[in-house]
Amino acid sequence: PYDIRADVDFLNAANRALEWIFFQSWEPLSLAADAAMRESSATASWGTAVNTTPTKITTAARLYPGFIRALTTTNSAANGYQPTANIAVLPNEQVLVAALVRKHSGTSAQMTFYDVTNAATFGTAVTYAGNAYQLMLQTLAIPSGCYNINVRLGGTGAADVVDWQALWVLRTQAETPFILPA
Repeated sequence: PYDIRADVDFLNAANRALEWIFFQSWEPLSLAADAAMRESSATASWGTAVNTTPTKITTAARLYPGFIRALTTTNSAANGYQPTANIAVLPNEQVLVAALVRKHSGTSAQMTFYDVTNAATFGTAVTYAGNAYQLMLQTLAIPSGCYNINVRLGGTGAADVVDWQALWVLRTQAETPFILPA
């Protein structure tokens, strides 16, 4: 719809950008703002944290290879979370949500899904109790009457510390425009 040709416009732009990157670098294409956790100003483009303190870390030993920063949630109560900003969806469509995550300390990481329009959680929460990075993946059916969702990243325990990297939110059945990273 924007007259961008993958064979000429996108590939040439990507190749010009790669001339100046001298290390492996990943960037998730996602409808979520700050999906690669690149913004250094903590969570300015995210929603309001609930029972957790979000920070951005650059400690190499705690990062997944190819990423420069992680979002760390430190719970002050059980089931604390950092929500994304609202993401526009359509009722009854499928949305794929995935994230790289590891528990730094505590009980387990937890990713939940919230229907902002109807003020209710939906789908099944995904949890992971391992200390090595793991891909959490969930395909969701958007509830009837829902036009906005957010993804909540946090932990299950009262003092969980969880490292999050690369959040993918994709509308699998729609021609979704992406904002390519700068």
